Amino acid sequence: MRKGKRKRGIKSKEGIGYWQSYSDLMAALLLMFILITMAILIKSNYEYQKKLEEQRLAQQQIMEQNEAMKRQQELLEEQEKKINDLIGVKAEIIEELSDAFNDVDLKVTIDNNTGAIAFASSVLFDYNKSDIKKSGEEFLNQFIPIYMESILNDRFRDDISEIIIEGYTDNVGDYVYNLELSQKRAFSVSKYCLDNPSLLNSTEEYDNLKNILTTNGKSMTNLIYKENGEVDSDASRRVEFKFRLKDDEMINELKEILESNKTED
Repeated sequence: MRKGKRKRGIKSKEGIGYWQSYSDLMAALLLMFILITMAILIKSNYEYQKKLEEQRLAQQQIMEQNEAMKRQQELLEEQEKKINDLIGVKAEIIEELSDAFNDVDLKVTIDNNTGAIAFASSVLFDYNKSDIKKSGEEFLNQFIPIYMESILNDRFRDDISEIIIEGYTDNVGDYVYNLELSQKRAFSVSKYCLDNPSLLNSTEEYDNLKNILTTNGKSMTNLIYKENGEVDSDASRRVEFKFRLKDDEMINELKEILESNKTED
């Protein structure tokens, strides 16, 4: 009987061991399931957070682009306003010149776009000469005070960077000879302006003129033509007074920028 009891004890221990192994296996499987589930959740959360970050960055980029476009538009509007203001100054000067010379009997031509004033060389010089004749001096004695007062008055003085006197010839003869002749003629007119300070309205105006007056000889460039296509020699032989605004170059650059941006839009 003792042997039988001993055998039953052995069977009981084997059953317990079997169930313990099964429980350990199930626990291990459950742990693996939990770990896999956690890994999936962590990965899903990472991908979700990554997607949120990508969306946030995309929205931020869109906002930055919109802000940049807004700043660019504001800059363009500011530049366009500045151009219009500067063009307005030029238009006012041209109007001032037109009004001033309408009141006197001087044969001059005013370019309504640039404000350049031209008159025939024959008014000032004999043919093929560069010394100002007597009637030319009388012409300049009338012309210079009106022109300088219109250009260098208090309204426009700070806007003017240069007054340019240019001489032109016809297309007869050698280019280099005509270049020298046109340069001498332009210089004679400039010298007459500076040698006669009494023609200007004030010492301040005269000092300003000395700082901004330049002279150019253009030879036979920019010839003037008749309606039939022939060169108008009399009109081509001329002297021109021009002015340049301090911001002329900037105006041209801004115009190019604005036109370029409008084309891109």
